[in-house]
Amino acid sequence: MPEEEKESKKEIKEEEMKPLEEIEEKSVKEIPFHKHNGMDGSPRIDARDIKNLTAGGKLINVVVKADSFSTTSNSFVDVTDLTITANLNNKRVLLLFFSTIYNSAEGGNLCLTFRQDTTDLGGTNGLIWAQFVHQTINTFMPASMGYVTDKLSGSHTFKVRLKSDGYTSYINYNGNARAIFIAIELE
Repeated sequence: MPEEEKESKKEIKEEEMKPLEEIEEKSVKEIPFHKHNGMDGSPRIDARDIKNLTAGGKLINVVVKADSFSTTSNSFVDVTDLTITANLNNKRVLLLFFSTIYNSAEGGNLCLTFRQDTTDLGGTNGLIWAQFVHQTINTFMPASMGYVTDKLSGSHTFKVRLKSDGYTSYINYNGNARAIFIAIELE
């Protein structure tokens, strides 16, 4: 193996990494999280590259839905129980959603999005569009989506929304997992 290739594949030892509390005064946009992948392939932050980080935020709310939700609507509908309202003062909000999804038809489609007040984010097909092809019965798949808003002030309501193509589309099919909706106020 050439020397330069060995150098690029060098693993960072655990003792070379520092906890995030020790990292100060640097903008989040400058974090080079892509420079090192952990043994499991997940991105890692090399603390040597991000000294002086200042970042922060505040957890607004976490909403967990244990039961299933379904629709056959061709238009976005609110997913019951997945709504968060926040009072903001010129802050951005990071919205996160995690669950399983399912469509009852071979080749069936579903779309997911967030709604900010009266506006669906992500356009006509939302932030996620999924088509279920070559499925066996009761095949569901994991889904996640995230979005960072513009700076907002005042009271704002955020929702998770779902639409289908006329077949039945599900979030948290058969209540087999949990649907989780998180809102974080960013500094």
